[in-house]
Amino acid sequence: MIKQIRKITKKIGAVPIFILLIGCGPTYKILVKMTPVSDIDGELIVNKDNSVSALKDEVKITVEFLDREKLEKIATYYYRNPYLNESKGFFTVFNIIIENNRDDKISLDIAKCVLLDGLGNQYNAVSMDFFKGLYPATVGQSYTYSPVIDQYASSIYYTDDYYKMKNVEKTLFKSGEIFSKVVSRGLVVFENVGREAPQVTFIIPSISLIIENQEAKNIDFKFKFNQEVNFEKK
Repeated sequence: MIKQIRKITKKIGAVPIFILLIGCGPTYKILVKMTPVSDIDGELIVNKDNSVSALKDEVKITVEFLDREKLEKIATYYYRNPYLNESKGFFTVFNIIIENNRDDKISLDIAKCVLLDGLGNQYNAVSMDFFKGLYPATVGQSYTYSPVIDQYASSIYYTDDYYKMKNVEKTLFKSGEIFSKVVSRGLVVFENVGREAPQVTFIIPSISLIIENQEAKNIDFKFKFNQEVNFEKK
């Protein structure tokens, strides 16, 4: 075997052999962890489950970063998961719970949410239309030859993109009005924030407090998270 490698090396050089050898190395999973940061004033409460909550004008918002382990629970099979694959996550994802404890309804547009990485970059929340463009295929058609009837029979099947889109529809937070005493929840999704960012700020802006016969008042919520990136051998 060694003699064969030496003969090949003489003919094509050592560099291709080196590339061949390193190509057989281990692969890794990228594991991202974000830990919420409490504030000095005590407005942000870090909970035992690693989520963080804030209360303003009788509107309570709880935010939790979803790591790989939690995102994997969204779909039974990774190839039907819209947010990750075997090795890495495609997005930075937060689960939010909004509790409207007011006597009046509130309104928000989730597309206005932003993520700041502290390095001069801003990430905007991706919309349902973005995912419709990302996973457009819904059904496929296959053909099977039948010697009995000497014909090809066609059958319709659902593609992986169909199931990915269904999982997006089930999990993504829906913009609009939240009536009094109602709790609304869902995911807010961003393109992957830079792994070199040590801390990120998640902002939910312009939540409108709708008061009858009065001008609406807007409030913002800000949550900070420390980011840690690790690699796990598969």
